[in-house]
Amino acid sequence: MNTCLLPCPEKCFDEGATGCLPASVVPHIAQRLRSTGYHALSAVKCEYHEGVVVLHGRVSSYYMKQVAQAVLMADPLIEDIVNLIEVSGVNHAA
Repeated sequence: MNTCLLPCPEKCFDEGATGCLPASVVPHIAQRLRSTGYHALSAVKCEYHEGVVVLHGRVSSYYMKQVAQAVLMADPLIEDIVNLIEVSGVNHAA
């Protein structure tokens, strides 16, 4: 029997497919990012297609970019992450 892995009240499983619908995965991912407690990650946008998450947005450090990716890596719904988050506010002058 197929079951949805998301803790969502609405019907998010496509009976004819093999997993959760992208429309229900994106809010799940956004919640995971917000749950880190880092306000900057709540502004990160994402797309989801067939197990691949693409992250977009801007953060102030490479650490925050890494946290956004790391928090999603253990999620069983996500097979791969494309991290396109830009880092701003970094001084590259040596």
